[in-house]
Formats: sequence, C-alpha cells, structure tokens
Amino acid sequence: MGNKTTSTGMSKLLANASKMEKEIKETENVAPTITTNPELAQKEEGQQEIKEAVKPENVLSEKKDKAIQENVEKDKEANRKEEYNLLFQERKIKEVEMIRISKETHGKLKRLANVSGVSMHVLATNILEAAFEKYNKEIQAAVKKYMNL
Repeated sequence: MGNKTTSTGMSKLLANASKMEKEIKETENVAPTITTNPELAQKEEGQQEIKEAVKPENVLSEKKDKAIQENVEKDKEANRKEEYNLLFQERKIKEVEMIRISKETHGKLKRLANVSGVSMHVLATNILEAAFEKYNKEIQAAVKKYMNL
C-alpha cells in the first residue's frame, strides 16, 4: 500500500513539475527581457546605452577625423623638413653688409656651418630670409604702421 501511495504521489509531483516547467517557458517566451535580478537589469541597460553610443557612423567618423589629423601632421612635418633643408641651400651672395650678432648666436651659427659645410654668411642669410617669409604679414604691418606715424 505504501508503495502505491508513493507512486501516485510521485506521479502527481512529476505532473506538477512538468506543468510548472511549461509555465516558466511560456513566461520566458512572452517577456524575455524582464529580469528578476535588479543588478542584471542595470547591467543590461548599461550595455544597451553602450551599444547606442558606439554606432558604426560614430566609429567611421572618428576614424576619418583621425586619418585627416594624421595627414595634416605628416604635411606639417614634410613642410618643416623642406624649410629646414632650404636653410642649408648654397647660394652666391654678391653684395654683403656687416651686422653685429651676439657671441652666443655666432657660436651656434659657427657649429651649424661646421656640421653642414655651408658658410656662416650664407646660413645667416638663409635663416633670415626664411624668417622674413614666415612673418611677412606681420613685418609688412609693422612697416606700414611705422610709415603712418
């Protein structure tokens, strides 16, 4: 008798377990995004925000901006090297005048001349010409201001 009761009880228990399992699956199918753990819910929301923030358009735009910035930097570096090389360009200077420079500047110019093989007066002329070209607008404005006084 005890065996039969246990068997019937076990059958009912298994039937109830099956029924509960079906209800749980139906609930999961109806509301797959609902979580009972608040920490998990917050993590999922945070992940959703991250997914929205990292859109392909934003990534592509950032890559384009970075590539443009790198090209600008490369161009600046190339221009800088070109300007530097122009300082050591040998040239014939027909008419010369004397100017006084500090001993420190003279030493720097002399070291540069020894290293490059270009004479000091040519180096000084090239450096000054490069400065005149670079600051032409400012120099012209200063000259114009002086002339209007």
